[in-house]
Amino acid sequence: MSVIHRGATLAGLADLRNATNFVGPLGGEVAAQYFDVGQSRSMPWERRDAGAQLLAALKDPLREWTGVVVGEGTRCWFGNQFLLIALRFAAYGVDLWVPELGGKFDARNPSHKMLMSVLGGMSESERQHVQARVGSAMDAQVINEGRHQGGRAPYGYRVVDGGPHPNPRKAAEGFRLRVLESMSLRRMWCAGWSPSTWLAWATG
Repeated sequence: MSVIHRGATLAGLADLRNATNFVGPLGGEVAAQYFDVGQSRSMPWERRDAGAQLLAALKDPLREWTGVVVGEGTRCWFGNQFLLIALRFAAYGVDLWVPELGGKFDARNPSHKMLMSVLGGMSESERQHVQARVGSAMDAQVINEGRHQGGRAPYGYRVVDGGPHPNPRKAAEGFRLRVLESMSLRRMWCAGWSPSTWLAWATG
């Protein structure tokens, strides 16, 4: 049996353990592993490195596995991806085992289809919530702390040193906090900016 999960990290190892514990009592064993590292779950399987390898292996009649078990359903599929993938596996006679279903996926069971659709929706919602939280946190850092998020400083500001990094580990490694400081035109003039500097700053 093949297993595909989130990645070769602690989370990926946890998924592998979950998959092994899931199929072990049923007489199954893991014959191959497919890891997708650093790729968004929103990407179609065809565009994921390990996902594409797994889909290609389906066509190999000499493959060492007859079924696929996932470590966690919400990490493998996004939106309606599962139903599209399930058709391919069914065409090659490969069973899909999902822990959330308590066994293998049955395309004739309406409850299985409904639950997998819910898991895909949960995965999509989780990703969107994380994006919104990260964006809000970054905006708050700029507004409340003046923290610079990278890139060219906005018009009328300059990037200055803000002391040691607030993360102790990064501070120990020598990283510094960069913050935005407002610059009035008078301060720019007094700083002795040349016409070429003014032009470069204004045009980016």
